[in-house]
Amino acid sequence: MISAHSLRSDQFFTAFMDSAIGMALVGLDGRWLDVNNALCNIVGYSKDELVCLCFQDITHPDDLESDLGLVKRLLDGEINSYNLEKRYIQKNGSITWALLTVSIARNDKGSPDFFISQIVDISKQKRAEYERETFFELSPDLLAVADANGFLLHVSPAWTDVLGWTKSELTTRPFLDFVHPDDRAKTIHEAESLYAGNPTKSFRNRYEHRDGSWRWIEWNTRIVSHDRFYCSARDVTRQQEIDEYRRTHLEALDAVSNSLLVKLQANSTDLASQLVLASQLFESSPDCVKIIDLQGCLVAMNKNGQCVMEIDDCDALVGERWVTFWPEQSHGTVHSALEAARGGQIGHFEAFCPTAKGTPKWWDVMVTPILDSQGHIDKFLSVSRDVTVSMQAKEEVKKYTTHLEQITLSVPAIIFQWYARTNGEMGFYYISEKFEELYGINTEILMQDWTQVRIHPEDRDALILSIQGAVKTKSKWEYEGRLLLEDGSIHWLRYRSTPSLKSDIEIVYTGVILDITEEKTSAELKRSQEEKIQLLIENANDAFVGMNQRGIITEWNRQAEATFGWTAGEAIGRPMAELMTLPALRTHLAQGMETFLANGIAPIINKRVEVSARHKKGHDIVVEMIIGKMTLAGEHYFHAFLHDISERKDAQRQ
Repeated sequence: MISAHSLRSDQFFTAFMDSAIGMALVGLDGRWLDVNNALCNIVGYSKDELVCLCFQDITHPDDLESDLGLVKRLLDGEINSYNLEKRYIQKNGSITWALLTVSIARNDKGSPDFFISQIVDISKQKRAEYERETFFELSPDLLAVADANGFLLHVSPAWTDVLGWTKSELTTRPFLDFVHPDDRAKTIHEAESLYAGNPTKSFRNRYEHRDGSWRWIEWNTRIVSHDRFYCSARDVTRQQEIDEYRRTHLEALDAVSNSLLVKLQANSTDLASQLVLASQLFESSPDCVKIIDLQGCLVAMNKNGQCVMEIDDCDALVGERWVTFWPEQSHGTVHSALEAARGGQIGHFEAFCPTAKGTPKWWDVMVTPILDSQGHIDKFLSVSRDVTVSMQAKEEVKKYTTHLEQITLSVPAIIFQWYARTNGEMGFYYISEKFEELYGINTEILMQDWTQVRIHPEDRDALILSIQGAVKTKSKWEYEGRLLLEDGSIHWLRYRSTPSLKSDIEIVYTGVILDITEEKTSAELKRSQEEKIQLLIENANDAFVGMNQRGIITEWNRQAEATFGWTAGEAIGRPMAELMTLPALRTHLAQGMETFLANGIAPIINKRVEVSARHKKGHDIVVEMIIGKMTLAGEHYFHAFLHDISERKDAQRQ
């Protein structure tokens, strides 16, 4: 006789052995009773080797105490299950990080029987976390993770080094508290742009130091996950001061040059004083300032310029072509800047050029024309600013951005930012490259045209309606639907997101996309198996009756209708004792049920017994019965297969 209970056991065994995650049955003493192939692959032992060991044998010593403590609480009934991140020692001695989930199975008496363990390998995630934390701790930049509520959640030690505030002080106050009052409006505007999906690049504002002074901070920020922003900042106070100094002096120099070279009608006394002032400005500029003739040769260079260029004898360079000072790969750029100045424009470029002593330097260069008294171009003024620190900062930001993208790729979920507008427009602001890796659809194309996602035609209308409903209520957007790829394969995706920015015309959602194809396939398989079980029960040759622990009938197949005369509609929902049991046996049945609920003892469970029952028409029949039980959500359910043997009994009596 095949019971529903045994069928469910077969299903469990199949799911256990074929699971993609590690699963094990573990004895109360810690011995491995049974394991699946996925667990063997995680810890590097074969099944035969594992069943000769205890879980304590392969648990990292530093994690054993916490694991055993949770096991004791589980056995004492304080908890029903537990999750633990722990380390396993593989057969070859290497360490594997895993997420362990443990629950307990109990026997018919309610006593602990064995443990059910699920083990997921999280070594890659742990390595990514370690790399991120190491990067945070060692980076000279001010690294931070911020939220949409205006708080820094996590900051690197460099923040304390630069601003003097402790980590606790920086993360328990809104970051606007530290911003200079004159910079708060533009900071809020930049934050709003960031929430709309636009990365922040080279944004500067002033932050308060613990001693009351102000520091200029340059920010590069982008959204990388739901409600989280990764920030890379740098102290540019000195650079800002130099910029201001340079701007002020260049403006003054430009004014003097115009006065000298265009307004020579002034008297000689004024001209002399202006020449003195121009000379002072030329020498006092912190940048490398050069006068170049129309043939592109050096005429003069200020002393500060000689210093930053590490030139000991500038006289030897006078008359040399300026382009020869630069590496060959920059010659075209230098010529272009000179041609722009020759045409009356401002030539501008950034290029690499080592100093005379070989020190690597990056320069921001402006070339402007100098006019004679007739307004004709007579010479060129070149101002070269040392931007090595700034270029190094850009390279660091680039490396950091690449690192963050690598971390994003290691996360199993797809991160996205989606906008939906009240006029019906919608699309991606951002979608991680994981989508292209999994489904072969270019993410740049998706951000231009979201319809390239290849939504299953039958699901497209439902997807759009779900988005419109979320936009209308400005609430979370969650949806499950199918992708139909070019090769004909179908993938189920689950979209989960929450609004990260709301306005009257647009809502920006930030969230994740999970591939739930295996989950859907498993659910469909389970549904199919349940249908098969139900079909088997419905077409069984014996009557099948199910009831709950209160004796109420819950299931009644066609053969039960034929055996007892009651239809399923008449039987389901009524007490079994009232419907089928002889009056003389009802008290005995009630007492047996009370005994079972009190101590879990039921002598007739899984045993073949003969009992008398009552037909709808009032006559008695004799049935051969087997009763089974199961427990779901803490409640007991019973099922019985009954075979009418009245004719056989009559024949025996005759």
